[in-house]
Amino acid sequence: MEPTSTGAAPSRGLVIAVLAAIFLGGILGGIAVDRTLLRDRGDHRPPRGMMGGPGVPGDLGGPGGPGGPGGPDRPMDPERRAEMQKHMVERLARELHLSDDQKAKVAEMIPRHMAAFDSLRQSMAPQLRGLLDTLNADMERVLTPEQVDQWRKMRRHGPGMP
Repeated sequence: MEPTSTGAAPSRGLVIAVLAAIFLGGILGGIAVDRTLLRDRGDHRPPRGMMGGPGVPGDLGGPGGPGGPGGPDRPMDPERRAEMQKHMVERLARELHLSDDQKAKVAEMIPRHMAAFDSLRQSMAPQLRGLLDTLNADMERVLTPEQVDQWRKMRRHGPGMP
């Protein structure tokens, strides 16, 4: 690779490693959002409006809906996906000091790999849900009824809760 004006260009391996880390973070973040915002409202289904249907008061949209990300069972809106990909390329270009040629190549790479990441995310979602459902059931077996109520509230409203 040609050196950039800021020094040596990052290696191909480094670029791939950074992209993989970003995608893995996106998958894990999506699962966390799914568990925190979309699940465990009592009936193990996302609340109305989160799958692109009629919303409920305070609903900010959701998978398939305005402004919402894709859920584990539904792909992301194409416009939102393109916007996120563009943002990712810009961030990589800025933080890795990519040359124009590198930036163009990275911009071509990302969409090609998104379908595979979507497929992986969708295939993993049921297993992860099962593990978290088991954790929740185990927790509820050791808690008092009052603690179970509080646990359920924490899971609905607390960030990072299973």
